[in-house]
Amino acid sequence: FNLTGGTLSERVRGLYASATLLDLTGVAAVLGRTLQPNDDLPASPDVTVLSYALWQQSFGADPNTIGQTVLLNDEAHTVVGVMPSGFVLPPGFSATVVSADMVMRPPDLWVPLKPRTGVMARNLRYIFALARVRQDRTLAQAQAELDTVASQLATQYPDANRGLQFAMLPLQGQVMGSLSAVLPLFVTAAGLVFVIAGMNGLAVSVAAAAQRNHEWAIRVALGATPLQLYVEALGAAIAAAVGAGALGSAVAYAFLAALRVSGDGIMSGLSSVRVDGLVWLFAAVLTTTIGFALALVPVLVTRREGLPSGFGGEGTRTTGSRRTRLIRRGVLVLQVALAVVVVTLALQLVVTFNRLSDVNPGLDPRNLVALEFTLPERTYSDQPLRARFQRDLLEAVEGIPGVVSATTVDYVPFGENIAIVNLTVEALAPQPSGDQPRALWRTVSRNYFRTLSIPLLDGREFTESDRIDAAPVAIVNAEFVRRFFPEGTAIGRRIKRGRADAGGAWMTVVGVTGAVRSTGLGLAPQAEIVVPYTQWSTSESVTLVARTEANALGTLRAIGRVSGEVDARVPPSSVRYLESMIAESIGRPRFHASLLVVFAGLALVLALAGTYGLSAALVSIRRREIGLRICLGAPTGGTVVTVAGESLGCVAVGTLVGLASSVLTAGALSSVFVGLDASDGGPYVASALLMVIAGMMVNVAPVRRALAMEPAAILTEAAGAGRR
Repeated sequence: FNLTGGTLSERVRGLYASATLLDLTGVAAVLGRTLQPNDDLPASPDVTVLSYALWQQSFGADPNTIGQTVLLNDEAHTVVGVMPSGFVLPPGFSATVVSADMVMRPPDLWVPLKPRTGVMARNLRYIFALARVRQDRTLAQAQAELDTVASQLATQYPDANRGLQFAMLPLQGQVMGSLSAVLPLFVTAAGLVFVIAGMNGLAVSVAAAAQRNHEWAIRVALGATPLQLYVEALGAAIAAAVGAGALGSAVAYAFLAALRVSGDGIMSGLSSVRVDGLVWLFAAVLTTTIGFALALVPVLVTRREGLPSGFGGEGTRTTGSRRTRLIRRGVLVLQVALAVVVVTLALQLVVTFNRLSDVNPGLDPRNLVALEFTLPERTYSDQPLRARFQRDLLEAVEGIPGVVSATTVDYVPFGENIAIVNLTVEALAPQPSGDQPRALWRTVSRNYFRTLSIPLLDGREFTESDRIDAAPVAIVNAEFVRRFFPEGTAIGRRIKRGRADAGGAWMTVVGVTGAVRSTGLGLAPQAEIVVPYTQWSTSESVTLVARTEANALGTLRAIGRVSGEVDARVPPSSVRYLESMIAESIGRPRFHASLLVVFAGLALVLALAGTYGLSAALVSIRRREIGLRICLGAPTGGTVVTVAGESLGCVAVGTLVGLASSVLTAGALSSVFVGLDASDGGPYVASALLMVIAGMMVNVAPVRRALAMEPAAILTEAAGAGRR
């Protein structure tokens, strides 16, 4: 809608709704009221309900907004209410209808859906319904009743409703949108990071307990009970867990805030994610449980090692018991394996995104700028007036220095809106309504293909001779030809909008162009038919697309100025570049890859911390053995193997286990992420090399520490311990 009135003059997204829609959600207006049952009657005054965001941004959060009169497409509407912040309807009820790979944007306001005058076609299925199932009915029972209704309508209206079915979907899944599909993946990734962190805590506790085993054994011999040992260890464990939990909660809160900002307009349903009291309670219980669990480690190690081991000191057993060594190694192998899984998946998504970025969109988006206009129905009530607006706009813009070419289109490729129509293709066998040929429909002015640099493969483009009094013509894309004319050329073939027995003229195909991935780079091109605006009635939405010279900021200002001179009552929307619109079409894969990269980074750091911890612990526990080896003239390479061999062996085993798990994981996720190729070996090799090289690097410090030992001092210390 064009929203005007007072100092207001802007483009907003509106949604027609029946009077009962907002009340059915059970959400009350934060100011004023929602739509009432009589608001959608033909004779009722025109009213509107604002979204909270529009009320704040355009009306300054003024309570006196209620009762004000605003103009929506030059028609007066009274503001009667404001919905609360965060109110979200399912994507199907959004202000735009787009492909599944793009985000449906929430409306800025709601207006009553009133019956229009004249005959309406039954096959224009643009209305979505929201219903509340009775408490004594299940979803399956409600779906069965809808199936009965669909069958009755198919019998009553066979031409329009034959084969048409209704799908009843739970509201929660629709509100969450695409987030519900990928949420399990991110929860799993976060869970893997948490497990890796927990394994680090366990490894540290086991190593610390092994080092203090001598002390614990003496205390047990002097009468200390396991409970006393547990209580002493509990204080330190709880303090560490609570501190880590508090830090993690703060980081999580900041991360979620950043996530909302970076994911705004990319992931539907993300704005509804909150950190509430239940989340804080879960974090508190989790950290406390971890503290209690880690406090058990010293007690269990002492009981497993026994008093002889404890009294024997470090000289008796240099690396702890066999069980302790197995725990340390198993923990590290599991850490590395989980980290490899997360890192591999992140790399696969990055490769997928890069692959999508390199896909040819089918047009040249460089220096293309789009301005969208909504023509008020009252002012531009018929096609000649809309055609005149487009003609005047093009003449004004094409005269601007710096404009290479310009065109108009009702639904620009990679935009928020699309139109799909049923068609009849001559010489094709009659199809039932549900299987009738369908294609994207675009109404354009001449120079459309030249301006967007869409290649013409056969035939001709539109010319000035394609007027309203001339034979109707159309241009189709290569995908249309592949689907409907596989046996030969499309030039000269005839197409009709709607069914063969419906009214309307046949169109002759005069040209074939290349296919544009207009609904998203991650989706295959769709069959498309393009017609001239001089022969077909256009919608109230008109987009001016102009190709300018490079870095022509002044040209953009001039386009905005002359468009206002054509009709000051029709303000253009904000300037959008085709390059940014194409980038938005793959915004979701980019967001997924970025988020997984964050989790992968955390997993990698934690796994490397575990690797470093194991090597450092070995140096500390086996310092006397290492000192004796150096004193006896052991080669440097042997010392390096002694220090780093165990941890690097665990890294190698964990990497192999992680790669095997990644193959299974990627195969399962290839159906969730468009373009993900589970057979691409690049991410697997890169992940393995990254983990092995990083594992070697973190072993440098422990190795240097071992090589820097003073053998004489270590042997003197050992002799003194032996006398004691």
